[in-house]
Amino acid sequence: MWRTIPIVAALSLLVGYGLVEGFWTNRWVPSKAVESAAARLNDVPMTIGEWKATASDLPPRETEAGQIAGYLYRNYVNRRTRAALSVLVVCGQPGPICVHSPEVCYPSAGYREVAKPVNHAVPMAGSAAPATFKVATYLSGENALPDRLRILWSWNAGGGWQAPDNPRLEFSRSAALYKLYVVRHTPRDDEPLDKEPALEFIQRLIPELEKSLFAAP
Repeated sequence: MWRTIPIVAALSLLVGYGLVEGFWTNRWVPSKAVESAAARLNDVPMTIGEWKATASDLPPRETEAGQIAGYLYRNYVNRRTRAALSVLVVCGQPGPICVHSPEVCYPSAGYREVAKPVNHAVPMAGSAAPATFKVATYLSGENALPDRLRILWSWNAGGGWQAPDNPRLEFSRSAALYKLYVVRHTPRDDEPLDKEPALEFIQRLIPELEKSLFAAP
């Protein structure tokens, strides 16, 4: 049976920030740009190549307090290799979407950082520009079967998937922002990144996201 990857536990930490941010910036009412961007998430296909998804829901309290205007939360399994991973795409105004990246949220949720986040460029077929992700590994528990996660994340406001060191500054002028997480249980701390099944999945996912989220209607 699929083991749910604990994205929700980390997202719960958005609640406190979301409440404060909402009152400070008067952002509780989504703009038309954000509403339109959020609606496009419904167009992302459930099957991508050999990867087939089942959908999950986030708790309404987290989405409301975190000012998440729309999201896609799915578990994808490769029907040939049986590799499994979790995908979360959230959409909203840049301020709340930029904050609380995994290096903040997961240690606060009880995970220990095994490897510092690094930037990784994922080549895209037919594009000169790669998609850039931050990548880190987190561990929970010290028993024989610890929960070890490799997390890749990136942002996009319409100019490609990027992983800047200061996303809040980078996307401050954007009308709407997407943030993408790809998370997989990994068997070893030192599993080589070039063997990571999530990279092959990302190479298939990104073109579908581009068509669904950014193509002209």
